[in-house]
Amino acid sequence: MKTLMQSKDARTLHSESPGCDNTIVQSHAQARIVSNNVPFKPCTTTQTTSAMSLPPEIIPPKNLGIAHLGQEQFLYDRTTVPSPPTIHLSKDVNQLCEEWEESNLLVVNGRGIPVKYWGEFYKKGKGVKTAAWDALRVEWGNWKFIAEERHDENSKVFSYQQILNCLAEHRVSAAARDANDARTFFGGNLDHPLAHSAFRYTKSGKTYLSSKDDAVAKKWRELLTTRSDIVEQISLGHLCNSL
Repeated sequence: MKTLMQSKDARTLHSESPGCDNTIVQSHAQARIVSNNVPFKPCTTTQTTSAMSLPPEIIPPKNLGIAHLGQEQFLYDRTTVPSPPTIHLSKDVNQLCEEWEESNLLVVNGRGIPVKYWGEFYKKGKGVKTAAWDALRVEWGNWKFIAEERHDENSKVFSYQQILNCLAEHRVSAAARDANDARTFFGGNLDHPLAHSAFRYTKSGKTYLSSKDDAVAKKWRELLTTRSDIVEQISLGHLCNSL
């Protein structure tokens, strides 16, 4: 059960559900959620803000957006979402790791959004400034890898460039592994009938067979997500040359 307490300057909504220790404070200046899971950081003058906080019940249904912040569903007005902050966190790995978990660089509906959740507001399918995400997604992907992989098993701290180099090496090795899996499954013949010309591409009106590991690996991953018959054969330990 929830009780609503109103005053001249603010409205406080106290949740009385068992085990819940969240308090939502909404005012004309800001809204904040103090949670066991999502700490609040006070706003600063350098933040990208989205005007004042709006209670979910007054947001027009056509503008209502839902972002998944961990296990929390955050309701917001899509028309008030600002453009992504123009910041390059590669300059300070320590700041990147802090802002990844708790940040006020981007503020939506009075709420500071951790960098790791920015995609919830900009990725295609959200309908909010998707062109901005197209420009940011590669750099954000690098931030994600760095924030999650900064320390090795011996707790040695790596620099931004060292981590990016590791990421590049990982991608190359993953492509080589997946390309080898594809060639093995099709018995060395990527033009096998069962492949349905998946490894072929057209250039200048001519058809060619993919040979580079990254191209072969990409097509192989697509097959694994779209061809249940191939996945079934792999699960049974069958190869094309044994079918």
